[in-house]
Amino acid sequence: NISKGLHTCAQRRHTLVMALSQLNRGDPSQMPTLERLRESGQIEQDVDVAILLHNPPNGNNIRDCKMIIAKNKEGVCGNIDMTFTGNLQRFRTIAK
Repeated sequence: NISKGLHTCAQRRHTLVMALSQLNRGDPSQMPTLERLRESGQIEQDVDVAILLHNPPNGNNIRDCKMIIAKNKEGVCGNIDMTFTGNLQRFRTIAK
């Protein structure tokens, strides 16, 4: 009901609504997918864009991670390589 309500609110007000969702627990080294979203059936249907973060543990304060654009109704899907600095809570894209 929450997912449907947020989707309806965004459509009626023509505004961006951002919601966070927990993934089902699994192997932290595996890339997350839409299927691992809790109650994913309804969330997958309602969202226009789904962004998943993959931050595999390595024991360092600075980690290589990925931002995964798993669903994008009006654009491109794919991965963005990033670094995450834990003590600053900061993501930065990695220049290619």
